[in-house]
Amino acid sequence: MPKNVIPKVTFYIDRNNRNKKGHAPIKANITIDGKKQTKILSHVLPSDWNQNQQRVKPARPGKDNSHEEINKSLDKLQNDFKTFSLKCKNNRINITPDMAKMFLAGENVHSGNEKPFWDAY
Repeated sequence: MPKNVIPKVTFYIDRNNRNKKGHAPIKANITIDGKKQTKILSHVLPSDWNQNQQRVKPARPGKDNSHEEINKSLDKLQNDFKTFSLKCKNNRINITPDMAKMFLAGENVHSGNEKPFWDAY
């Protein structure tokens, strides 16, 4: 990973893998050193997806697509990864593809280089 480049979480829908109801999976993507780590977060109709904002659009009147709760979970994941990335940058830790995979799996990611405050002091 080049220095000063903080990886980001991007979201997209996989239009090619729709389920029987026509919903496409929303995938989170983190690319580090040319290696992609992805995770399926939810499913949505492709017409309800805003590709530029990478969020679910509000449903048409009379329909429900759970856009508020899906968008909240996307925002939370994006913010959590941004915090994690900045913490790694501040501790001079390079994020590896395995660390990104563990993060997406919801596992607690430790770099091995972190010390408790008093030990470092």
